[in-house]
Amino acid sequence: MGEIKIVSKPLFTIVLPVRNGGSQLKDCVNSVLAQTLGNFELAVLENCSSDGSREWLDEVRDPRVRVYAASEPLSMRDNWARSVGVPKNEFVTFMGHDDMLDPNYLETMRALIAANPGAGLYHAHFRFIDDAGQTMRSCRPMPAHETAAQFCKAFLQFERDANGTGYVVRSSEFDRVGGFPPFHNMLYADHALWLKLVGDSFVVTAPEECFSYRLHAASTSASAQWRDHLKAIEEFIPFMKQAGPWGTEVTKVLDGYAPGYFLTLCKNWYSNALVVATKHNRRVEPGVVAEFVAALRPIAPNEAAQFRNLKSVRVYELINSNPITRRAYNLYILLRYGKGELPSG
Repeated sequence: MGEIKIVSKPLFTIVLPVRNGGSQLKDCVNSVLAQTLGNFELAVLENCSSDGSREWLDEVRDPRVRVYAASEPLSMRDNWARSVGVPKNEFVTFMGHDDMLDPNYLETMRALIAANPGAGLYHAHFRFIDDAGQTMRSCRPMPAHETAAQFCKAFLQFERDANGTGYVVRSSEFDRVGGFPPFHNMLYADHALWLKLVGDSFVVTAPEECFSYRLHAASTSASAQWRDHLKAIEEFIPFMKQAGPWGTEVTKVLDGYAPGYFLTLCKNWYSNALVVATKHNRRVEPGVVAEFVAALRPIAPNEAAQFRNLKSVRVYELINSNPITRRAYNLYILLRYGKGELPSG
């Protein structure tokens, strides 16, 4: 381990919500404690774990680790909401219990803040890792400096690998906006918060790759069903339509790109609904397409009217339409991916 630098007053708070984190929680916490910059506090929002996570945390003998244990089991939404109420230092960052920081992460963030004191968001490059901790790929390149409008446009065009881990914000601003929006299963809540916190400021990103974001089947985003995503989309759309947080340039970007962004989300998740039903040799539930159309209509009325005629939608609906094509599709999936790829429902 390299030299640890500690100053009298902590600069950062790292917020870590967890329920049943297992061995990945241990790797995560140890990566935090290995930071070369020691002026931080780790606030663990422990949510009534039953796998020994709470007991392990109690054995961590480091004064920088503060465990905030829930008195009763909370939903993910309610546990993340506690991040507004816990004491925090000047800057705060968040991470999932299955992610890990490189030893230089906080050092990199401190240098980035010192060089760009007026920024609204601070970020860094990172890598995706699998369940075993092996590197899958690096994130897509991000510019060193972006205006709020540029950041918003890139996000709405799916040009960013934006997740909940790795962003640093001022704690006062995080608390002022009420923390993470309480979207269903917290899906898209981190995206919404970053867009809101940029405000009329700008985003800076360090060129260093200094943390790991884990992609695995048990993660919230990977395990969520299409209807979970639809519920979150229905909450995300009103958030994007509100006038308060957005300046003129960002509003122009939203008007131009948000309809296409939400159309893509709805198209992908409706196609997922059809694929899941087909893999189980059943017809998709009647009225599902109407649910997506209703979700889209407030922000993309033209796209909502054309939704059923989209090519990908029509292809999957054709496959799903009768037992013969469903069986043929199932055989294709089994031959290509094996039985283990079939979803559980």
